[in-house]
Amino acid sequence: MEVLSFETDRFNLTVEGEDFINPNCFGEDFANWLKPELEKNEIIVLDIYQEDWGWELFCSDSEQKYYLGVGGLTENKNSNHGEWRVMFTKKRNLLNIILGSQKITREENIVLIVKSILKKETAFSSIRFENKV
Repeated sequence: MEVLSFETDRFNLTVEGEDFINPNCFGEDFANWLKPELEKNEIIVLDIYQEDWGWELFCSDSEQKYYLGVGGLTENKNSNHGEWRVMFTKKRNLLNIILGSQKITREENIVLIVKSILKKETAFSSIRFENKV
């Protein structure tokens, strides 16, 4: 998995939705904002859905399918300013999973596209890759 982090106050981190699976499942507005931005870059968003930790976009380019997890956290429950993450994983077949092959990299088209989208937004700061553990 590759993870891009950034900070912004542009998306909701204070009002929990009635449909949240768990408290703090923020990211629906970010996922809905990201969808047309991806589509402008020839990434097809096949589905957006909630997970127990945030939201996920199931996407495809001309060659591969991906899962983009999005979620945010704030230290101040009265502020939408916080840290957001975009978590990239590739849809892989069982053999690739067993062999540990075909993993997502920072150089893949979808990662570069999302990074470019984030960098264009003046309301986003501290855009960076997280170190792998």
